[in-house]
Amino acid sequence: MNREINYLIEYLAKSNDPFFKVILEFFKDNSIYIPTKYEAKTIKVLADKSGFEIENTSIDKLLNKELNKNLLKAKEQIFETIIKTNFKKNRDQFDKVETSIYKCLEAYISSLSRAFGLFIIYAKDEPPELFVKYANTLHVELLNTIFNDEEIVLLEDKLREVMSVYIALYAKYMYV
Repeated sequence: MNREINYLIEYLAKSNDPFFKVILEFFKDNSIYIPTKYEAKTIKVLADKSGFEIENTSIDKLLNKELNKNLLKAKEQIFETIIKTNFKKNRDQFDKVETSIYKCLEAYISSLSRAFGLFIIYAKDEPPELFVKYANTLHVELLNTIFNDEEIVLLEDKLREVMSVYIALYAKYMYV
């Protein structure tokens, strides 16, 4: 297991990042990863002494190093397909509303992808049912974090479909 990822996920979760807190709780509740007793400040000091960079952007760098390159490429292609089918203009031509919708969709998909990448790293040997349970837990958290109540009513079904596409993609690299 990559110690840098351990430090980072615990630091983010214990720094009151609600998304990573949900991930760490799920891992703990399902005996995938047992967090240390250290607080975020101590984890940061330990990571610094070990020569590890602890920043929010570090997670993407680490996942890109750890995950299958074909998975990363396919993930990007799916994102581009989703954008092209839902937005008829180029990104630089978006109005304020389209820009807001794009940013929310991007936040949802990138957060889901990070979380699925962490699942591959920590729990690739777990049964597929646990992966689906994990995805559903994250879906609810992301909806409540990113979208307002009116948007949730309008988007929940479509975002669940998007989540299903990503579940299938990541499951292909875990279980096939």
